[in-house]
Amino acid sequence: MLITVLDTETTLHSAREKESATPHDPDNEIVWLGYQHIQNGVEEEVHHYHMYGNEPRKAMGYDAISDSDILVGQNIKFDLHYLRKNITNKDWHTLLARGLRVWDTQLAEYILTGQQSKMASLDGMAKKYGLPIKDDRMKEYWDKGVSTESIPATEIIPYLKQDVTNTRDIFYAQVKEAKEKGMLTLIQTQMDALLATQEMEFNGMYVDIGTIHHAAGISQHKLDELNNKLTVELPNVLDKQLMPYFNQGSGIHLAHLLFGTPLTVSIPMDTGTVYKSGIKKGMPKMKKEKVTFKHDNNTGIQPSLTPTGRVQVDAKTLNTLANTCENARIKRIAQLLSEIALTEKEISTYLRPAAALRWRHDCCIHHSLNHTITSTGRLSSSKPNLQNVPREGEAKIKDAFTSRFKDGKILEADYSQLEVIGLAHLTQDKQLMYDVSHGVDMHLENASTIFGIPKSKVTKEQRRQAKVGTFQLQYGAGATTIHEQSNLSMEQAKDLVNAYYSRYPGIKDYHKYVEKQVTSSRQSTKRFTDNGLPSGRGVFKSVTGREYVFNEYDAPAWTNKDVSFSPTEMKNYPVQGFATADIVPMILGKVLKNVMLQYTDKAYMINTVHDSILFDIHPQYVQGFIVTLSDELSKTAQHMKDIFDIDITVPLGFDIELGTSWGNKKKA
Repeated sequence: MLITVLDTETTLHSAREKESATPHDPDNEIVWLGYQHIQNGVEEEVHHYHMYGNEPRKAMGYDAISDSDILVGQNIKFDLHYLRKNITNKDWHTLLARGLRVWDTQLAEYILTGQQSKMASLDGMAKKYGLPIKDDRMKEYWDKGVSTESIPATEIIPYLKQDVTNTRDIFYAQVKEAKEKGMLTLIQTQMDALLATQEMEFNGMYVDIGTIHHAAGISQHKLDELNNKLTVELPNVLDKQLMPYFNQGSGIHLAHLLFGTPLTVSIPMDTGTVYKSGIKKGMPKMKKEKVTFKHDNNTGIQPSLTPTGRVQVDAKTLNTLANTCENARIKRIAQLLSEIALTEKEISTYLRPAAALRWRHDCCIHHSLNHTITSTGRLSSSKPNLQNVPREGEAKIKDAFTSRFKDGKILEADYSQLEVIGLAHLTQDKQLMYDVSHGVDMHLENASTIFGIPKSKVTKEQRRQAKVGTFQLQYGAGATTIHEQSNLSMEQAKDLVNAYYSRYPGIKDYHKYVEKQVTSSRQSTKRFTDNGLPSGRGVFKSVTGREYVFNEYDAPAWTNKDVSFSPTEMKNYPVQGFATADIVPMILGKVLKNVMLQYTDKAYMINTVHDSILFDIHPQYVQGFIVTLSDELSKTAQHMKDIFDIDITVPLGFDIELGTSWGNKKKA
């Protein structure tokens, strides 16, 4: 077996603010490549090559890895992006077809620590594993704006070599720990998934800039209309004297508007005298005086407080008021503020970044898919977040993401109810397994129960409310949260909770099982709660070998405890993790190697959104691709059996949608 440990030092060109050294900038390239071959346990010397501005030497990146079985690196996606700029897709896919695998020390550390070491640095791990810490002279150069190609070779080469040897020794320690903890199989599937997300990031998502500009115009028009409507509504609640000084972007001002909390504002007052000379001669003299405004809380809702004692006004608060407020005027204002916030987010989080982050050389956004951010192991997305693009809305942002091929298609494969299926498998609740397997509409069943009407009489809105509440339950919410977010009354929310657990008693038994594991494994830590109380830590180990770490928090008053583990986290993490952090990454690796390698330069993996995978396909190969992909996805349960020895007896269904853009897909 040939293991290659590698590291790159690259140029720091930045076409965009705060994005120096991004591999997606066409002007950035490898300056120094360092690597060490380990052949059947025998370590060769650490090699280094200067590649900057030398076309023949750029091929050395491929030569260094071409015979490797495993590539080892720290945040290895970064290095692979740079190496692939000098390797054809065909050659890279040939290496993958031959069985090339990777080991990312950052990702391994994250899994080995139960998702606690997020974005672990090489220096941080070197300290943990007793390795020498690098000389920080390189950082001093970079901080002063000196680009890598200008740093003396006599200084950067030792730095590069130490990166390689530290990465190597961390790799040795991690493999040993993974075997001892029974996590090696899980880590290997996650490394295969990392190869898939590297493929997605490298390929990017093609963006039609005209559609983005059109969508931005629509959203801005909508925002202007909403603000105009709010301006009309405000005098119905606010004192006229306060109106010119009201700031809807201030939480303190919103707390006064919505809940009547006292608000003190400095307002210019006429002193009764005038200026007798100068350019202001004859004008009245003004003096700022502090005026306090207040009115009654007519919402029928007791506001939540921040840790500093201020009234909390956030998206959750606005949503609660918009759905359940007893005062019609405040309810209308809360609805407007919620819509304004959503529209502003649409513009600032999606539309502007989509235009700003689109590279001109390929018209693509190369977003980041992050493996080491969440507490469950689920992937996240950034620069921009392309896992949370709104499905609906007037702007229709998804319509801007189209195919790079002329007449090409965007395809999305989406598992059906994956987290519900994961819950059914983990709990082995017979009723839930039956309902999922036979297509029983659990939301209709729950709506019938909580509204006390036959299923045939349940309206679409009643089913929607029950659906929102059911999903909240699956994420660990209680009756209060369901009441606030589903527009159900408190009594109906309680009925939903009772109906849910009565129908699926195995879920409650599973929750008790998780809680028992966590509490029985509790250990003291050096951590303290917000109230300054000692906080313990407990661990739950899943069926795939993944560990979830739970910290104690200040307990709610009704528990009669000082500290407690979060029931929401204990209910949610193992289920979400099993479905979208274990099953989905496993299948990402399989799709890359068993599907995409047959379609090099004919189809591209471009994104994954929790339990779905997105592709960009040349029109000539669409039908064949659908057949190949469907065959692979249908093997998901068999893959789980072969890899983890886990029998998922609940059917794992999936849907495939096809369209000319991400936004206009229809079932294929």
